[in-house]
Amino acid sequence: MNNHRAPNLNGAPSKYEELFKYTDENPLDEILAQVRERLKSSDDQLTIIDASIKQLRNYTRKLAENKDIMKVHIELHKLRRKIDKGRIPLEEFAHYIDLINEHASDREIWEHIIRIGQVLNFKEPPSRPDIVIPY
Repeated sequence: MNNHRAPNLNGAPSKYEELFKYTDENPLDEILAQVRERLKSSDDQLTIIDASIKQLRNYTRKLAENKDIMKVHIELHKLRRKIDKGRIPLEEFAHYIDLINEHASDREIWEHIIRIGQVLNFKEPPSRPDIVIPY
């Protein structure tokens, strides 16, 4: 499991307010209901999670004028690519699955998937033990 600390989105920055407002007006109910049903009837939960991320990514296209929301769009795309390559295990999405199954608010779903994207797409600088930093 990934031990990186997730950025705190509690009281999420206003840069996502347009997404949250749009979601209030156009809830994720249908998307999340489909995901819940599929999770009940399938053993391949990672494929279902990947499909849900695709749907959320497509949802962000409606707000293409907002550069911060387009960054979320890109982060979701990167997540999907990593899932396709087998680089992210299902365990990384355990809380996301719980939020969906527990009927969490759309905002909680967005905040969590944004956090997952930020953490799992974070690139650590390469380790260079051969370099000595002078004092």
